Amino acid sequence: LGTESVATFLQAHADVPTVNLAYSCIGDSGAVEVAHMLTTTTTLRKLDLSGNEFTLDGIRAIGQVLAVNETLQSLTLRWNGLGRSTGCIAALMAGFKAGNRTLTHLDLRHNAIGLDEVDAVCLLIREVETVTHL
Repeated sequence: LGTESVATFLQAHADVPTVNLAYSCIGDSGAVEVAHMLTTTTTLRKLDLSGNEFTLDGIRAIGQVLAVNETLQSLTLRWNGLGRSTGCIAALMAGFKAGNRTLTHLDLRHNAIGLDEVDAVCLLIREVETVTHL
């Protein structure tokens, strides 16, 4: 999907509780569009962004919006290679640290995340306490 297609899709589905963009090849520009949607939606509860191979730019956009979004409960990011792009996990976790208190399910499976990043995720999850399924 191109950036315009992602934006059009998200606008057309702005009031749904679940959005599945898994394996849609939306890339970082699509992640920015998703982040924009997350700043305005009051209905989205579940978001699947698996297999889109985001880099730091896309994950940073998602991470920043996690700090202000008050409705998202489930975020699936498996198969994005987050461990291969330096800083992705830290950028994502920054959103939690900045104030997210609604996310209860975070799926980071199959991202080639290193042990140091796993430790950082676990420490932050303990601190935030809302995530019950990792």
